[in-house]
Amino acid sequence: MTASGRALLGLALALTLAALALTRAELAGLASLSLGLLMADRLSALGRRRAAAEVTLEVEAPHGLIRRQPYPLILRARNPGAALGAARLSLEISAEVEGAIRQDLWIPARAEAEVSFALSFPRAGRPWLHGARLTALGPLGLFGATRIIPLRQPLVISPRPVAPRAASNRGGDPRAARHRLQRAGEGMEIRELRGYVPGDPLKTMAWRATARRGQPIVRVFEAERHRHIQLLIYMGPEARRGVLGQTPLDEALDHAARLIETLKGDRLGLTIFDERVYSHRSPGVGASHRQALLEQLRAANHVVDEDLTEIDDASLLALVGDYLTRYEGLDARGAAGWRAHLTLVDPIGELFDAGQVHAAVRRRLVSARAQGMRRLEDHRRPAEDLHSARLRLFCALWGLALPYRLMPPPDALDRGLAAAIKESLSPHQAQALLILSDLHALPPRGAATRAIALARQRYKKTVRFLNHSPPTPPHSGAPWA
Repeated sequence: MTASGRALLGLALALTLAALALTRAELAGLASLSLGLLMADRLSALGRRRAAAEVTLEVEAPHGLIRRQPYPLILRARNPGAALGAARLSLEISAEVEGAIRQDLWIPARAEAEVSFALSFPRAGRPWLHGARLTALGPLGLFGATRIIPLRQPLVISPRPVAPRAASNRGGDPRAARHRLQRAGEGMEIRELRGYVPGDPLKTMAWRATARRGQPIVRVFEAERHRHIQLLIYMGPEARRGVLGQTPLDEALDHAARLIETLKGDRLGLTIFDERVYSHRSPGVGASHRQALLEQLRAANHVVDEDLTEIDDASLLALVGDYLTRYEGLDARGAAGWRAHLTLVDPIGELFDAGQVHAAVRRRLVSARAQGMRRLEDHRRPAEDLHSARLRLFCALWGLALPYRLMPPPDALDRGLAAAIKESLSPHQAQALLILSDLHALPPRGAATRAIALARQRYKKTVRFLNHSPPTPPHSGAPWA
């Protein structure tokens, strides 16, 4: 029953009570008319259920999606059977969206209808368009027959590359990350011509200039050397608090995307951490490496690890079971008598047969591995228990969002930043560390401060990117200088 149907039903009940209280025949007639309209529209909506069952959908998803930018998502409904008439199409997406996800359309017989949704995603990530809810309305719009049409369309939402904030004077300017060294005989661009010096390689000889001047002349090339930079981003609960799409984590991801886009000549790496290092990639160059860094940024908003999420195994089983039932046609619910018996024991887990759900998940993971599905190896073991790990890996690959934990340990930021810095301390790692997260809650004499001091001792320079005051240094030779 739609909102209009509920309103008419309420009016019919009110008229019935008024007719009984006032013994007015006209009020009783109006009540009977209202109930008759409800029954007629209900029967008509049920008759359209068969036509709704024959409708198929095709989705045209845009490419190059950037968060907070509206894009048209087009759905085409094909109706090979009888006329469906007025219908309502509602999208079911695994992420928060900005914009209307419900549209009304008219689907005639043996024809095609098209509807466009102007959607905007406030966060970067890999959400899924799981399906659409098609509701065939009655002639009066009082009742509707609903069916879910699975689509299983993955979407790729990238961070929005924005201009970085002014860097703190204590940490240096990130724009100064690139520098050049000039050497003779290396590189591709000619810097100058000069006279031959014993030891210069013969391949640098400028023979035409030598013939013109009558003395040996060599070419001096300019070689570029770029710094190795490691970007560090904190993704803990403190970084996720605030207005949707405007949290510190969203801003940090945007700044990182900007650096990846502008510093293409430098070797960039990325470390994302909470109380531990969540993902780490050493500095590198090339288009494929930059795409891998962007994928790492998108994965920060889709975490499934057991120690970083706030969901128990029963709720996890119910989430996966509901997805398999709604979108893949798996009848994973137990017998009615068995469900009633277990209701008092486990009100959530009793809804689905655990054996069927785990078997279905295992088959799909094996098929995904055989097909080489992306990101399958990014989550090697997201939980200690094997069954829970499989369910979480299924959520990661099929775009089922899990709630991030709300209460981290008191020293999570301190321990996480220390681990992230130590991850980049080997001689072949980064030369400069750019911390893109707010560190106002960092203790001045904790493990992170000691790790920064160790980084300085190994000729690394730690840079604070966001313009916030660093913690009080423990001594005059603080690593923030």
